[in-house]
Amino acid sequence: MAKKSTLSAALHSYNEKSAKPKAAPEAGGDRRQLSVRLEPEVIHQLKLLALQEGTTLQGLVCEGLNSVFQARGEAPLAK
Repeated sequence: MAKKSTLSAALHSYNEKSAKPKAAPEAGGDRRQLSVRLEPEVIHQLKLLALQEGTTLQGLVCEGLNSVFQARGEAPLAK
């Protein structure tokens, strides 16, 4: 079983990794916004994973959507 990180350890790791912040996705453009309602625990876990991995919530959600597409024989489209 993988050892769970503490928030302070994740923050420390994030500060070491982040030499340059990633650019935010462009607002508007051809993209559309989608809202979902999630349990607070899910949101907390997603934020912690994003912090630990040095990515964004958008990046994790797109990764998950692409996994769903591929599992159903579709091409990954989410960016």
